Amino acid sequence: MSVMRSLFALMILTAAVNTQAAIAVIVHLDNYEKINEAQLRNLYLGKMKTFPSGADVNVLDLTPQNSVREAFTRQVLRRSESNLNAYWARMLFSSQGRPPPMLNTPQEVLNIVSHDKKAIAYVDLEAVDTNRVRVIMVFE
Repeated sequence: MSVMRSLFALMILTAAVNTQAAIAVIVHLDNYEKINEAQLRNLYLGKMKTFPSGADVNVLDLTPQNSVREAFTRQVLRRSESNLNAYWARMLFSSQGRPPPMLNTPQEVLNIVSHDKKAIAYVDLEAVDTNRVRVIMVFE
């Protein structure tokens, strides 16, 4: 009987892991910049201040309470939330950088990105409106 319970628990855990949302990196519809994952990471860590072409960039983030941010931080930035907070504390203390502005909802992100040609952000893929923004990268 305990083997059956263990298998059932494993199936539930596997289903929960597989339902994690895909993350879409988005830009303005008129922005045709191309970036790779390392460049995206560097933008979000303040190590790059412009798109690879040299064009200005406005990096936008979600608040730590957002599950998409948690996945983005872990998957793309390769850090935990506490590690990221410590990183930005060091950067602020040494005047080497500031964290990207944080927005509360995917709707706020979409509104800003759809009006700002320099913006780059991420949201749950299901929240994307391709009539308003362009997806340049997806993380599963």
